[in-house]
Amino acid sequence: MNVPSSSGSGSGSGSGSGNGGGPPSAVKRPLKEEDADPAADTKRARTSAAHGRDPTTVLAMEDAAIDLLPRLDAVQSLVNLKHAYTQLNDRYDQLQQEHAAASAKWAKDYAQVQQELITATARAAALRAPLAGASTSASASSSAGPAWTPTKIADTAARIRDNTSAAIEKQMKWQPTCREGRTKWKISVLVPMPQVFKAIFNFPDTQKEFKQKKLTKQEFEAIFGSLQSKMRYGMLYLSGPTVTLKWDAEEHEFTLSGTYGLQESMWPANRGR
Repeated sequence: MNVPSSSGSGSGSGSGSGNGGGPPSAVKRPLKEEDADPAADTKRARTSAAHGRDPTTVLAMEDAAIDLLPRLDAVQSLVNLKHAYTQLNDRYDQLQQEHAAASAKWAKDYAQVQQELITATARAAALRAPLAGASTSASASSSAGPAWTPTKIADTAARIRDNTSAAIEKQMKWQPTCREGRTKWKISVLVPMPQVFKAIFNFPDTQKEFKQKKLTKQEFEAIFGSLQSKMRYGMLYLSGPTVTLKWDAEEHEFTLSGTYGLQESMWPANRGR
């Protein structure tokens, strides 16, 4: 009996294996650093996602949660907070400017309305006075209203003083020039008759006519009081040694003007003295 040669069988087996008779062997590729280190994917994901938390989220976080933030996440969150703070600060400055502008406009409008009321009252009184003086009959005199007695003149002068003081204080709003006490104010007031004007300023009846006069600060405050206006972090006061007084005899109108600001000790040039 002839036995098949083992060499042929072995040759066929080897040929079949090499030509696809069996499953192909897996091709191995070299390992990359991230394949060797599974934590690299997590680290890379954290780095790419480190955009930081929005300011609202960070402010709502507990201290312990903030301590657990990754470094890059914490740094970016801090940058976001800084940016939000800058925006809020800019908006605050803008609101301050808008508030100052609105306050100045309100003060101007209020002073204008106040002045119109004073003017209307003075005009009405000025129109009634000649009618009362021109009438020769007792009935006409009584219908024209009471005469300008010393008491009535004094009461009218006191009322005009109070209204004038309030109107000046309404003008005393914060301006940059207040730091040096050189912000200007001005007001014009109508009076029904010269006697009332003299009573307001305590001038004697023999006072000579004048168009302009300087009042010392002490003289002005003796008449209208020590005027001041509150602001957010302090007070504003009248400044300057004098107040200018002008008198228009034809129109029965006087005008006052001066300056106001911080106390002199708070002026930049006087700090530290």
